[in-house]
Amino acid sequence: MGCSRFILAFLLFCTLAACSSSGVKSSGVDGPAKVVGDNTVESMPDLPDAPDTMGAVSYQPENEYRLGPTDEVAIEVFLVEELSGIYVVDTRGEISMPLLANVKVSGKTIPEVEVLLETLYGHSYLQNPQVSVTVVEYASQQVTVLGSIKQPGIYPLKKRTTLLQVMAMAGGVTRIADQEEIVLFRQDQDGAVYGYLVQLEQIKSGIKKDPIVLANDRIVVPESGTATFMKSFSLGVPGFGGYRQY
Repeated sequence: MGCSRFILAFLLFCTLAACSSSGVKSSGVDGPAKVVGDNTVESMPDLPDAPDTMGAVSYQPENEYRLGPTDEVAIEVFLVEELSGIYVVDTRGEISMPLLANVKVSGKTIPEVEVLLETLYGHSYLQNPQVSVTVVEYASQQVTVLGSIKQPGIYPLKKRTTLLQVMAMAGGVTRIADQEEIVLFRQDQDGAVYGYLVQLEQIKSGIKKDPIVLANDRIVVPESGTATFMKSFSLGVPGFGGYRQY
């Protein structure tokens, strides 16, 4: 039953990866395939950044972050309390502002939204308005946690978040989890997906630093003794480029 649950979880991961990587050509790997536990796995001192197009909240200054649906922002119109408040970007990428009705903000940076609101309010209602916008919750950025974890699922990245923090959000690993080779799947700039092998105990003990998790990362916690299944199913991930040791 344990192996069956893990297989189903990993198949779900493959489906999610296929959706997010549609149109990405498989990168291929020179030489033998790199698999969990393979001694040829490349060792990495740190995890790489995600492509800019993924909107990686953890590595972006707030003024470069682009808003998306379900993000929450605090908007302050200087000296006009009635227009200030907390607003949530809806599924259409809009916020409902007093006097302005719906304003499209999805895909815009914070400075761009500030200029937009100043322009709209200044056109008909206020003289030289000053607007400041701050992100309260980065809810449009998400990470997927699967496998031998107590509460598998999709979790929002609301701020700079580490791997251990994500694991805690998901309730922690189960008693039968393999903490020696947790796999963090991340897509690189060329569209290839790599599985970064992480030894959880090394992070907990401080031997290695707790890596930052980025938007669209997928974390798979294998059960003990299921490395064989990882070797088989990971090769079906679109654009899969192999494993690398963190």
